[in-house]
Amino acid sequence: MSSKKQLNIQSFFKSPSSTSISIPEENIEHSSNNTDSLVHESAEHSTSSVNYSTRDIFNYIKKVLTQNEIQEVLNKIWMPDENFSFPTKAVIVGKEKTPRFLKFQFKWFSSYSWLVYSAIDNGAYCKFCVAFSKHSGGINNQSLGSLVIKKYDNWRH
Repeated sequence: MSSKKQLNIQSFFKSPSSTSISIPEENIEHSSNNTDSLVHESAEHSTSSVNYSTRDIFNYIKKVLTQNEIQEVLNKIWMPDENFSFPTKAVIVGKEKTPRFLKFQFKWFSSYSWLVYSAIDNGAYCKFCVAFSKHSGGINNQSLGSLVIKKYDNWRH
């Protein structure tokens, strides 16, 4: 039997440098997906959403991340507080085709420690998947989808 000491995940990363780079808000690219015509987002916003855009998980998807960025995703990613007002999404259900207004539930964070929410994209992502993903995975290098490079926003299930 080997007596190797198990390493902590932090030991795989270099210590962050003391310099920091600030990116002006106007230089951050925002994407909007208007393909779902049934979406109705509420206009309510909470005071807890103060400057979430620089640490929002949306800024890290579809990128090859540096070690510092991986540490940011794992340890410093923006998380809404309990008072955050999540936008609603209208979903047509039943034979009567009645709309139900659904939204992300804060309690899901306690059930799923890997879950993060993007206020920019109004969707959920897996922080570990975003941090360590490549552009494909699994058998035959299938392209990645929901929770990794695409938001998950099907609040019905």
